[in-house]
Amino acid sequence: RRFFSWSTRMKEVTRLDELEALSAGEQTLLLDFYMTTCPPCRRLAVELDALEAEGKLPVLLCKVDAERLPQAAARYGVRGVPAFFLIRSGKVLAQGVGYRTRAELAAWIETALNVEPDSGAAPAKPSG
Repeated sequence: RRFFSWSTRMKEVTRLDELEALSAGEQTLLLDFYMTTCPPCRRLAVELDALEAEGKLPVLLCKVDAERLPQAAARYGVRGVPAFFLIRSGKVLAQGVGYRTRAELAAWIETALNVEPDSGAAPAKPSG
């Protein structure tokens, strides 16, 4: 059962190859690793839905169920959920873990999007 709504700015990722293709592309992504049994994940989904509905989510939101796609969670070093990564052109611009309010998420995204590409951002595909 899904606990978040869907729009054209949201995508559920169900395969590792799909995630790799999306993260290597030029579109900015917000990867949201969640579990359906996680109360903070459900609260975060409400905040992300609200940002999208308000037109304040300037990225493609990719929802990744960490239980159903554990290899993706392992690739990004996810140890707890909710965990989220902002990715552009194959680079992780920022990452976070835990519940954030709508205002905190908006500020986090805005700050991360203003990072220069050559600022030492980590690669989107951590080695390992």
